[in-house]
Amino acid sequence: MRSEIETAARSAAPAPDFAAALQRTDVAVIAEVKRRSPSQGDINGRLQAADQAAAYAAGGAAAISVLTEPERFAGAPEDLAAVRGRVAAVNASSG
Repeated sequence: MRSEIETAARSAAPAPDFAAALQRTDVAVIAEVKRRSPSQGDINGRLQAADQAAAYAAGGAAAISVLTEPERFAGAPEDLAAVRGRVAAVNASSG
């Protein structure tokens, strides 16, 4: 799994500047995409990560955290790739 993540990271386009996203003059919210929580259990097992992230981006989130850990958060590396592509499209259409 680690090698898959490293390979995906090397081939991905550069990520948006996290520090710059938080240095806004208004409130900077970091939204979180996860299906499950170790402390709360299932949150939304059918959540589509890209759809949720697009809603967060459209709502003005400064940054989006995507939990990819499968056992505790029910995430996957594919979620990160899907979110990144979808949020880039949302940001391009709103810019």
